[in-house]
Amino acid sequence: PIFHEPPKGEPVLVGWAACKGHQADIGGAVRGGYNPQATEVWQEALRIPPGKGIERGRVKKDVWGLIFANIRLKMVEEDMRAQIGSCTVGERGVKALVEKYGLDVFERHKAHLFDATEKMMRAEIRTIPDGVYRGEATGYYDGKNPGSRYTIRVEITVEGDDIHFDFSGTDPQTAGFVNGTYTSTASAVMLTFLQMVNPDIPHNDGMVRPVKMTIPEGTVINASYPAATTFGNHLCPPNAD
Repeated sequence: PIFHEPPKGEPVLVGWAACKGHQADIGGAVRGGYNPQATEVWQEALRIPPGKGIERGRVKKDVWGLIFANIRLKMVEEDMRAQIGSCTVGERGVKALVEKYGLDVFERHKAHLFDATEKMMRAEIRTIPDGVYRGEATGYYDGKNPGSRYTIRVEITVEGDDIHFDFSGTDPQTAGFVNGTYTSTASAVMLTFLQMVNPDIPHNDGMVRPVKMTIPEGTVINASYPAATTFGNHLCPPNAD
């Protein structure tokens, strides 16, 4: 979280810095966390509920130690420190903007940017003829039952400048590790859609406002807890198809 601290008054939350990366190990039954034999989430990785590994600029040694006692490779700890550092750099940049232009200008500019982005996305959607479009793709082998197949089905409704991706017809989740999550599926939808529209559209909240998704829980692309979901990102290509 990034806070602006005015000379008087309470700190104000103005944004977030984030850094995403793949790690060489995340705990669990096998190195790297990619376990084709998994049938439940506990067999895939160390599960870490939201909490603070760093508080007021200081590492919480008990939390840090608990996490990395479950990680095989020392390099992951160093990679995490690098990612934390990158978030600190992002924090500095945002705070410098607020301090240079003032909180009011910063917030108004941000709102204008989001609204302008929404207009750009809606303009792209309007170029698609209104109607209902359907597609499906097949996934093969759930990691547990040889010869198994499952189908991803989508119904896409375009109405004016709104678009709705509905995966209600998709097959149920599997007993193996070949399941996706809501987040992996939603990202696959947006990634594919963005390759078909104006590439200059900024990536922010305005971009997703006209896009609705229905991805029912319990399907192979949004498995219910505590299903194994290691293979989730690899369902993005058939989703894109």
